Amino acid sequence: MSVTTLQKELATVNDSTIKHYYNFSYGIMPALIMGKKFNNGLDSIQCVDKKGEVFNLVVNDHTELKITCKNGYKKIFLLDTMFAKDSLFYGRDDHIFNAPTSLPIREIEKIEVTSR
Repeated sequence: MSVTTLQKELATVNDSTIKHYYNFSYGIMPALIMGKKFNNGLDSIQCVDKKGEVFNLVVNDHTELKITCKNGYKKIFLLDTMFAKDSLFYGRDDHIFNAPTSLPIREIEKIEVTSR
């Protein structure tokens, strides 16, 4: 997956979706008690396999992006927690226990998608 393709996919995530799922105005406990899952609303993404063939991958809560930056830094994000804002990608590597982290888009060298 290219950075441009990921930007296009994440551009479909609208601000109201982000605010709905990343709203902590009442704290994290009500979200956990009510079973509210952090999700950007993406159902599928367009990917390219090793043979260069394009296909749509169904996004689930185990779909991961392994991102390698130009300086060698590697980060794994759960795709259903990601969104783009300005020149940054935001996401999480866990659905419950950590806050979203960010990566500058211009620093990304390689994106690999895995799904269970």
